[in-house]
Amino acid sequence: MAEAALAAAKRGAQRQGAWTVHLDERSFSQRPSIVRTWAPRGQTPMVWMPFNWKRLSVTGALAVAPNLSQVRTFLSPKPGSVDSAATIAFLRSLRRHVHAPVLLVWDRSVS
Repeated sequence: MAEAALAAAKRGAQRQGAWTVHLDERSFSQRPSIVRTWAPRGQTPMVWMPFNWKRLSVTGALAVAPNLSQVRTFLSPKPGSVDSAATIAFLRSLRRHVHAPVLLVWDRSVS
């Protein structure tokens, strides 16, 4: 049901000359993951990894022209977690670069 609504919204956006923008956010951490090692049993290896940030978040968008002739990418890295202020700033910046109507697809919700 949701896929049909998304497809209809995309067709409507194409008729109106609107760009389709797919938006998502992702967080990264430099902390190493815990995995099995080949160390002898009872001798846990110590892995030291120097890093200067705990978490990095990236908000990104993929913008597709109505006639599918252009695809543009937009990325905005931010230390820490993504919050509403960073998302609003990203969307405002996006509007400065895309001078046309926009269909925003954000985590499978259409706005």
